[in-house]
Amino acid sequence: PLRLHPTARHPRRSRHDALAIDAQDADPSSVLNFTRELLRTRRASAALRLGDIRFADAGEVLAFTRRHGDDHRLCAFNLTDAPQALSPDLAAASAQPLIRVGDTTDDTLAPFSGFIAKPA
Repeated sequence: PLRLHPTARHPRRSRHDALAIDAQDADPSSVLNFTRELLRTRRASAALRLGDIRFADAGEVLAFTRRHGDDHRLCAFNLTDAPQALSPDLAAASAQPLIRVGDTTDDTLAPFSGFIAKPA
């Protein structure tokens, strides 16, 4: 068995403490809670789980639709380090996202941001 020296101390608090599950669980904006939300969104949508995928020509933005029966989702991601303007159809969808990551406006995706939306 592992035995600790009687004077052994717990390690110092580190910059990694914020990454612990108990710390992230209490933070609504943590990576853990974002991942949970993303998984809930995927589980709730047949389109995201099973749908056909069609990529859109959206310049530097990775954009695609997923469709399964009547379920339809539009996904757009800016994987660059510069803001990217959205085409009018993507801009319309970005106004009502189901899930969003990063800073976006109605017509621009900030660097390393994106959204999943249910088009009207």
